[in-house]
Amino acid sequence: NFKLESVVHYRQWLKKFVVKLESALTSLKANHQGVKKSPQRSNLTRRDIINASSDGGAFTGYYRENGLRKVIPYYYTFTAFCKRRWVGHRLLTILDNEFNFDEVDFVVQRMIGGQIKVNGEKVPIDYVMKDSDLLEHKLHRHELPILDKPIDIVFEDENILVVNKPSSMPIHPCGQYHHNTLVKVLLNEKSFKNLRVIHRLDRMTSGLVLIGKNYDTAMNISSQISDREVSKFYLAEVEGQFKGPNETHINEASPAAVIVDQPLGRLNAKMGLNAVMPESEGGKPSKTSFVPLLYKKPQTEGDSGRTLVLCRLYTGRTHQVRIHLQYLGFPIVNDPLYNSYDWGETKGAFANYREPRSELLAALAASRDRTAYLKTAVQSEDSQQSGGFDGEQKDDSARVVDEEKEAGSSPPPAKVSRLSAPPAALRYYPDDMTDANTKARLEAAYDPECPDCNRRFADPKMSNLVLHLHAYRYAAADWSYTAPLPDWACAPDDMRDLETLIQTRLTLL
Repeated sequence: NFKLESVVHYRQWLKKFVVKLESALTSLKANHQGVKKSPQRSNLTRRDIINASSDGGAFTGYYRENGLRKVIPYYYTFTAFCKRRWVGHRLLTILDNEFNFDEVDFVVQRMIGGQIKVNGEKVPIDYVMKDSDLLEHKLHRHELPILDKPIDIVFEDENILVVNKPSSMPIHPCGQYHHNTLVKVLLNEKSFKNLRVIHRLDRMTSGLVLIGKNYDTAMNISSQISDREVSKFYLAEVEGQFKGPNETHINEASPAAVIVDQPLGRLNAKMGLNAVMPESEGGKPSKTSFVPLLYKKPQTEGDSGRTLVLCRLYTGRTHQVRIHLQYLGFPIVNDPLYNSYDWGETKGAFANYREPRSELLAALAASRDRTAYLKTAVQSEDSQQSGGFDGEQKDDSARVVDEEKEAGSSPPPAKVSRLSAPPAALRYYPDDMTDANTKARLEAAYDPECPDCNRRFADPKMSNLVLHLHAYRYAAADWSYTAPLPDWACAPDDMRDLETLIQTRLTLL
């Protein structure tokens, strides 16, 4: 009897506990306004659930110059908790290996000066990182420019915001971008707050971005994407007349889909590069299918023409479309990363990469060195071509180079020390600015102790900010969103015919 009575009491207690727990969870869900943990199967990470009103640096304002959107420099403190791989390693080594500092002496200077701290305090040069350490770096931040293009709203209701993201604009703060990002521009110029980005696009990729206005909508669509219930279609323009590796004849009226299922993995974390990689070496399963839309014949001698290709992504790996097209031997026409002889004689077709791997990484790093784009005091303003990397320089050692130039055509640019004395009267903005208000704001933001305030970078060439890759359509069983066609897809008068062609080719993927 005692045992039976105990069981009855236990069941009654358990029932009351469950009722209280359900009530508490319901109340928590109703009142919760912060970030919630994603379900295991969702691809919505904590970084994606963005509260756009949170700010790591005071917004000083945008200004426009040479077709670019730029940000007035501001003070900013980067913070990062110690990662597992950092534990037991010297802080100086970590900063030199994993962050984009020009030289280690600059890091040493920042540590001595107290701009780099751990747990709010200065640390010695030989400090070894411990678990739970908080790393801080305060600096005067100069963001990179992006195209001055509007963010067009494709669809909006009380639950979701769908936008057409311009090329060159990152989705959320990362690297050398904070206010020049999609969520921050939406906040600063359109007052959108508490946005939850549902999926990601590469910075250089234009097109559809789905953004939840509330937690439930973001989680529902994110789960659909994770469960592969969403069809994702992209447009790309590639070199040459596109065909499959085993095709000898191209049937332009009814082409066959080409499927690539090569696994992809991280080639270099610091440079953000991926490549075809066996799963045994860390590659993850990846699958993309392609079908050609139209072939554009060569315009000049030596040109192989271009093909507009419709792409369907079955997985969502970083740079997936770009690498799979490179693998087929048809890289995207203006891809500065994956359409380059830095990868080897075939530009990396069929994963035939330059060897040894150290030589490949050195070639890719040289073409991405931002100090190659510095303007120096020995350069006259007349020798600069505004808005370009291709200005001819009188001093060959200070050439402004094209980021798409093939490896081997010139020696890697020498690094320019951030610690050297700045040239006289050289600042990060031109002296002859015609907008007096903007110039006054830039002068007010000038910090004589900031290395980047005392040097000037050439503006990027417009063509280098537009990648011919466009997120065109995302569709599920109960919804579908389509972005406008990009300008590079075809002539304006041919857009309607291209839309019709796309609808017929969608059924082939």
